[in-house]
Amino acid sequence: MPSIQLRLLSDRTRYAMVAVVAVLILVFSLSHTPVPMEDQTEFCRQPGVICLTEGPFGLVDADKWVHGFSYAGLTAVLAYAVVAPAEPPIRRRLGWVGIVAVSYGLLIELLQWPTARELDPFDGLANTVGVLIVATLWWLTRSHVGFESK
Repeated sequence: MPSIQLRLLSDRTRYAMVAVVAVLILVFSLSHTPVPMEDQTEFCRQPGVICLTEGPFGLVDADKWVHGFSYAGLTAVLAYAVVAPAEPPIRRRLGWVGIVAVSYGLLIELLQWPTARELDPFDGLANTVGVLIVATLWWLTRSHVGFESK
């Protein structure tokens, strides 16, 4: 018996959550036009503008953290929608969740190519890392967390 029991929302609500997160990622990925690198210094000096260029720990740019967290969120809601209501074993479903989330990220990177945005393989890598972290955590905690519908 799992030590933590979480409520399982209705199918409609769970899939609506997936749709909302996927649409938000799509909109922000395709609608935002980044400031060219040569203009960033001047742009960031404007009053009321906050520019985060370096992420926590100085390891990678803030942009890569945003990508990682966005796809971690997508993976979490996808797993909640598809894996949580499933009976064990969940490995195959969790694998498909990862494949769908990574594929969605790659598709969006390709959709950015003809726009003012640029195709960045490191964005795809950050997306994949976010997916892998959540999928791994889901797998590691699967015996400790249970879902019950009411």
